[in-house]
Amino acid sequence: MNAYKSRIYSFVCLLGLIIFSQKIQAQDDTSSQDISYGPQIKAGVNSWIGAESAEIDLRGMSLFGAGGFFKYSILDFLAVRAEIGYLLSGANNLEAGVSVFEFPNQRSQTSSIRVQSLESVLLADLKLPFSDNLPRILVGASFNYIFYANSTNDYLLTTSDNFVYSISTRTNATDKFRKTEVAGNIGLAYDINIAGFNTTLDARYRVGITPITTYPFRSPTAKEVYRNSVFLTLSVTL
Repeated sequence: MNAYKSRIYSFVCLLGLIIFSQKIQAQDDTSSQDISYGPQIKAGVNSWIGAESAEIDLRGMSLFGAGGFFKYSILDFLAVRAEIGYLLSGANNLEAGVSVFEFPNQRSQTSSIRVQSLESVLLADLKLPFSDNLPRILVGASFNYIFYANSTNDYLLTTSDNFVYSISTRTNATDKFRKTEVAGNIGLAYDINIAGFNTTLDARYRVGITPITTYPFRSPTAKEVYRNSVFLTLSVTL
């Protein structure tokens, strides 16, 4: 009788162990489904707002970024998305006479500014409850640390005998920019499958909350400049 009870007890313990291990595995699978991460790239255009009040034609250049993302699903309709990466943007100034340097008898033909920064982004990823086929809503903020900027200027110079020649200069302009920038982000995200990879494509509008510099540089009429952007982000889940 004791042997029979022992067998029953062993069977119940084994069955309980199997059920417990299956439950733990199911929880691990669910947890893995709640977390996703991978690389991403960004491309778009940016505009520098504020310089036009100083009568400066400062036109935005293309924007490029690369980095990674981490996403954690809190609820069926809500996830938190964090991103970190490298961001390159800039602006062109096509007006003559505006430059970082001063040469006698100069006429600046073109100048450009490029800004490099590390960007961290925190977004709420909201899924509309009434359809799985509609894009998700992204809303949040980004924080940029500007670690390098340069200004490139091309000039036409005239000598005393009216000889005209060109010169190009490039200078480190990091000290003319604020180290940090805060921006708001809003966009739409859509999940697609590319070559067997789960991929997210989203379109975003990024609006500067704090200025990045004052422009023109070294000018008493300098105005605060804010950086706004429109760009696409492609994220691949590993």
